[in-house]
Amino acid sequence: MRDAAPPRSERFEPLRVLAREADAMRRQSALLAGGVARRGVQLSARGEAEDVVFFVHGVLATAGVFSPIERALRRAGVAHFASFSYHPWRSIASLVQELKREVRAIPGRARVHLVGHSLGGIVARAYVHEAGGHARVAQTISLASPFHGTALARIARAGVVRELRPDSELLARLRSPLGQPRVRHTSFVAADDLVIQPAMSAAFPHGEVIVVERAGHNGLLFDPSVAEAIARRVRAFEPARPAA
Repeated sequence: MRDAAPPRSERFEPLRVLAREADAMRRQSALLAGGVARRGVQLSARGEAEDVVFFVHGVLATAGVFSPIERALRRAGVAHFASFSYHPWRSIASLVQELKREVRAIPGRARVHLVGHSLGGIVARAYVHEAGGHARVAQTISLASPFHGTALARIARAGVVRELRPDSELLARLRSPLGQPRVRHTSFVAADDLVIQPAMSAAFPHGEVIVVERAGHNGLLFDPSVAEAIARRVRAFEPARPAA
């Protein structure tokens, strides 16, 4: 006996997933040119602590892809943003060092919130965990970042993609509870991620995990609920209390 055919809606769902992600990639391509230049930060003269959101993009992108999220953050009252763009074949170690230099240039009274998409989330957390970033960063937020690696990276023989394999030593160090810095983290996981396989590989084991339904790898950048959630976490941020 043959199993009953799945409902029509379920049979067409893979096509809908592909269509949504193709649309996100189309929208993303229109934003790439707008984020090539490095952006530094100039705080107000009031001398108070201010929030700075530092965007770190993924492979084959620029910081321009964060434009929809930045607009939502500005509407929520966040005024200061920083970013830099990089070519796709840089190593994670070199990107961590560049991020370190850029954050060092931000006035010390700033609360720095790192928001990274895909590889950018790995760079952000590596900076916090292995390059002293815990002393400067208020929190890290990742969007579809493969903290447990992705099966698609197994075919890579060299380059930054190889560092995202499931057996990556770097990713194992970042996940380890040993020496885990007390820097708050939020992982946004795209339920329909076609790049990070399995999708839950994007869940960092230390911190909050938010699964976004009907969203793909690049679709997270355009999801209003994601932008609103990031805005809330930046505006309502309070430093973690030290353990008793």
